[in-house]
Amino acid sequence: MFSGAYANSARMMPATDEYEPIEEKGFRNVADQMTSTFRMTTNTASAGILFNQLREDRRIDRSMVRIEEMLAYFRYKSELPDADKFRISCELMSVAERRKLLYINVQGKEEVKQGQNIVLLLDVSGSMSCNTVQVQAMVATILSKLKEGDKLSLVTYSTRDEVVLNGMEIRSEEDRIRALEEFLGVEIYGYTNGSAGNEKAYEIGRAEFIEGGNNQVILITDGDLNFGITDKGGLAELIEEKKKSDLFLSVIGTGLYNYKDDKLETLCKHGNGVYRVVNNLADVKKSVNAGYASLVNVIAKDVKAQVEFNPEVVESFRLLGYENREIGHEDFANDKVISEPFGSGGYGVALYELVLRDGRGPVESGYRYAKVVTTGSEELGTVKVRYKEPLEESSTKIEYVISSADDSFTDNLRLAYVVYVCAEKLRGSDKIGDPEKALARKLLDETGAEIRDMNRDDFYKLPEILKRTEGELNVGIRSGNRFKW
Repeated sequence: MFSGAYANSARMMPATDEYEPIEEKGFRNVADQMTSTFRMTTNTASAGILFNQLREDRRIDRSMVRIEEMLAYFRYKSELPDADKFRISCELMSVAERRKLLYINVQGKEEVKQGQNIVLLLDVSGSMSCNTVQVQAMVATILSKLKEGDKLSLVTYSTRDEVVLNGMEIRSEEDRIRALEEFLGVEIYGYTNGSAGNEKAYEIGRAEFIEGGNNQVILITDGDLNFGITDKGGLAELIEEKKKSDLFLSVIGTGLYNYKDDKLETLCKHGNGVYRVVNNLADVKKSVNAGYASLVNVIAKDVKAQVEFNPEVVESFRLLGYENREIGHEDFANDKVISEPFGSGGYGVALYELVLRDGRGPVESGYRYAKVVTTGSEELGTVKVRYKEPLEESSTKIEYVISSADDSFTDNLRLAYVVYVCAEKLRGSDKIGDPEKALARKLLDETGAEIRDMNRDDFYKLPEILKRTEGELNVGIRSGNRFKW
């Protein structure tokens, strides 16, 4: 697989990576803005990108660092929901006078549908020539997950699209071997016409549709689209139209060169799927093998979160991360505003830094013609989550009340804060200084054996990031989302 002269020449081509720029936000006064609203995510792509950059001793740009995806990459101790689709849990910890950290975990239910209709959409253009090992491992892993009666299709695209497997029903181990042999016979060539490949993949997925089953397109690519529809707006329109066929599009990004993260984010967001990054066999183990159920079994779509703070208790807040996922207050209840899906057992994590009010009494709004009317409640706030069932277009809301501002925390919050500080350090951010780094090192030391063991393949990376300087970490360009290596 992935052979030919073109593959060798592609290694020598100059490369540019593309990411959405990130602009960090400061504190917001609760009297002026009582709610914080954002698209909740389970995506972990940013962490996959960053750990690959560190592994390969490559420069890290701040636009690569999405704090919320770093947080979601690590595992926390959270209970699965009983009857509801989601369980919301919160923790609070004091970090300085009047300052607290708020940890929010939205844990999804485990739901795996019977009957899998999987369409693998594989980029075989020249820019994929360096990714053969991980792509082979990914496809073999996905094949191993299919049960008797499941369907597998394989569509490849480059200068043109080709159907390698069309609705092949898995009946035996011999079928898996035959599918693998067909896959290994694919060669890399030409340019990248991803829009044509998507068209064909959705066409096949719809033809093989399993009512009541899981119908999923999985795109494996570096996102280097250079033919057909290549701009983000056009891709968004294409996928918005295609998702009406009730198929979901998840993306596995891979590659060291010409990596187009911004386009893959766009495809995922509009395709009701999740986004992972895989660049070695350890990534395959974590994101495809262990995370397969979450990757392909969507339990809810358009998941949004809104935190309403009590102005009598909280003076100001700062959401750590989610810069490109924030939406307006009114968008929370607007079912036409899309968000992101949760896969089976998936979870999203949010972290806030809070400044509490010094005493009680009237709250000034800061506006000339308005006053804040409060209820005298001692609650810190309320966490609200809206979501849609996978094939529905109206949302359901659940709420969790944070009953007080008293400290109550576990290793979940300790780990989340350490991950946050590491992420800010990789941004080269001015949001953290020596006190924050010292606190992160303290919390890292205090983190117990159970949470360390849950993250045994990744926990060791955190102290390495904390102890190295930004220069040693290759933290580079501070602005812009397009650059040459």
